[in-house]
Amino acid sequence: MKARVGELKPVGYNVYKDSYNQTVFVDFFTKKQYLVQKQDEKRYYLFSQRLFMAVCVLIIISLGFGNYILGFVAGIVTYAFFEFFYRIKFLPTLQELDLKLPARAKMIDGMRDEKNSNASLIARAICGLVLVVLFVALIKMQYTNMDIGLNYYLLVAVSILLSIYAVYISYMCIKVLIERKGKRK
Repeated sequence: MKARVGELKPVGYNVYKDSYNQTVFVDFFTKKQYLVQKQDEKRYYLFSQRLFMAVCVLIIISLGFGNYILGFVAGIVTYAFFEFFYRIKFLPTLQELDLKLPARAKMIDGMRDEKNSNASLIARAICGLVLVVLFVALIKMQYTNMDIGLNYYLLVAVSILLSIYAVYISYMCIKVLIERKGKRK
């Protein structure tokens, strides 16, 4: 049975919503398009976060047990587990499509959406800048319980990357707020 799909609008990275509020996504590796029915949306969102969940397991086990190798292995096993069920159990249940897709959405386009209130954009910008302040505090902090070694350098490297991303998000939120203020005049 051919699916009824309306006009597509990009809402995320390789994710689209149609005029019937159905989710269409493009698999990253195979480049195939799939229609996600309403009953499958929760499972889709769970599987779309499989890499994030693996990274969380890696961080929790690494910091909790102090063993980065064990954390790395647990993260890889978690990702492999979710990837296996995603490819073998979830994707075959979805309807495959062959549509002409609109241009990919950019993160700033999502922020420009009128559904995002000014308050939420301000909150994002402030949270991003707070991350940068925490990074500066981390650099100035004296580690009395921790020897300056691999743990310190990994923490600093991750903090630098998060700070760069936080500044980028904050910049985009402030840019959208300035654009909105300019439109109101």
